Amino acid sequence: MNEVYESALMKARKLAALAAAGVGGERDNALDALERHLQRHRISLDDLRTDDRKPRVLPCFEPKRKPVVNADLVKLGVQCLAYVLNAKVSCKTGKQQFSWKNPKGRIVKAWGGVIVTELTDLELEDWAACFTHFMPDFLATQRKLKAAVKQCLNGFIHRHNIFRDVPEDEEGGSMLSDEQLEALIAAMRGAEGSEWKRPAGRLVQSDFLLGA
Repeated sequence: MNEVYESALMKARKLAALAAAGVGGERDNALDALERHLQRHRISLDDLRTDDRKPRVLPCFEPKRKPVVNADLVKLGVQCLAYVLNAKVSCKTGKQQFSWKNPKGRIVKAWGGVIVTELTDLELEDWAACFTHFMPDFLATQRKLKAAVKQCLNGFIHRHNIFRDVPEDEEGGSMLSDEQLEALIAAMRGAEGSEWKRPAGRLVQSDFLLGA
């Protein structure tokens, strides 16, 4: 299906969701708009149904980057899946080999973490939107945590002054200040990110489309 048709389908689904959720004049207006939209683009109500689940492989790595196997990213993907479905999920996790174009333009193969499950088209779209929203902030937090952990032992040694005896003519390590220690603790506790909200009327199949 081309992009114009897909765009028309998406708008029709939004109008259907508005009609299902609306009352009185709001519902009537949405139904009228939906009917005109369906006729204009020659779309039937059956075309809007999205309740058929299909097997899916969900890639859990940065898009357009070299695939990687990151167990934490896969766990984040599973959590996003449970969040958008608002239910306990049935899935398998693992790794799969993908083709990837390196900076020199050569096609190479690399392993990436994946989730295997069954989703409708809209559920898949919502999962991808949720996961790609949180992934950059999670990776940034993960990098900061790794950097903080590398400094943690050094900070502990300095905080408790666990050094060998240093001759007067030899320079020794200096104790970390309270401010530096607080910065380490803040880095280990911190987590960057913003809230992701599910687009209204996109995930749950509306009663209107189910013919209720």
